[in-house]
Amino acid sequence: MKRFIPLLFPLIVLGFGCASADSPSASSTSEVEADASTTTEAVNEETAIENEVEQPELNPDLPPIIDTHAHIYPVSKEANEAYVDDLVAAAMENGVSKILLGLNARQVPDRPPTFSSEHDEMVLDAYERYPDVIVPTLNGFDPEDEAAPEYVREQLKTGKWKMVGELDVRNPIKQNSIAADSDVLMDIYDIAGEYHVPVMLHFTFAFGTDAESGKAELERALSGNPDTIFIYAHSCASEIALLMRSHDNLYCEQESGSPAPGIDFSRVILGTDIQVTERAPEKVADHYADVIDALRDTISTWSDADQLAARIETPTALFGL
Repeated sequence: MKRFIPLLFPLIVLGFGCASADSPSASSTSEVEADASTTTEAVNEETAIENEVEQPELNPDLPPIIDTHAHIYPVSKEANEAYVDDLVAAAMENGVSKILLGLNARQVPDRPPTFSSEHDEMVLDAYERYPDVIVPTLNGFDPEDEAAPEYVREQLKTGKWKMVGELDVRNPIKQNSIAADSDVLMDIYDIAGEYHVPVMLHFTFAFGTDAESGKAELERALSGNPDTIFIYAHSCASEIALLMRSHDNLYCEQESGSPAPGIDFSRVILGTDIQVTERAPEKVADHYADVIDALRDTISTWSDADQLAARIETPTALFGL
């Protein structure tokens, strides 16, 4: 049986509480505890509006997966709602229980990245439509903007965001070439750690610098923010596995192929990086089904314990789900 959940319109920009203090980045502060208390009160002030969204049910015949990396379609609010409707329906049919959803900063081909708080609002709109499925991730800000850290702090105070990122730091596709240890990013990492929210980075070591310098940047970010959990997006390749051995605050997201031999599977999560452009938003359901099938093939050779950890247990703990 399908069920309906009323859309929620927050009277103030506050929502559900932060990840618990026993999550992987666990030290707490009195300020954060106060924010969490304020957040709990705000939840009680939310009021239902007239619309109700049909909630498709999860396919019980497939082992559930949490998709930790997906993108909105920020052409317009209406276009994104239609896209998210199709995405959630495809997720339920293919055994995906939750989707961490964030900005696609280059949704239009052949154009530089665009950043806007309106894109974060589209993510929250998707969350309000599907609160049991969509998990909001914060990245509607320019990671080079000196005002970004304050924006991140104000947003994380609401308690709605479960991850910062994916942040395009060194990304040849989007032509971003930002040092992983820039002053702005180091402030953002520190704030994320304060609120127990992981940070996902897209980081190509040798784009805009040489590989050794890129690696050194990332290591300085990891070492300088021991209370912040970092997630390396897209791959658990050998160079990431080596860094994970010396930095226990580094996790990785596997999308396809096999992780490096000797990887710590307790710090591996799964993602699809699902996104569409203006060329084919209507194909998201078929595309998503194919990507999830491929992801299931990828993990089929892992042990049952490693599969369970990557599919459900690690992301549940990591994001406080």
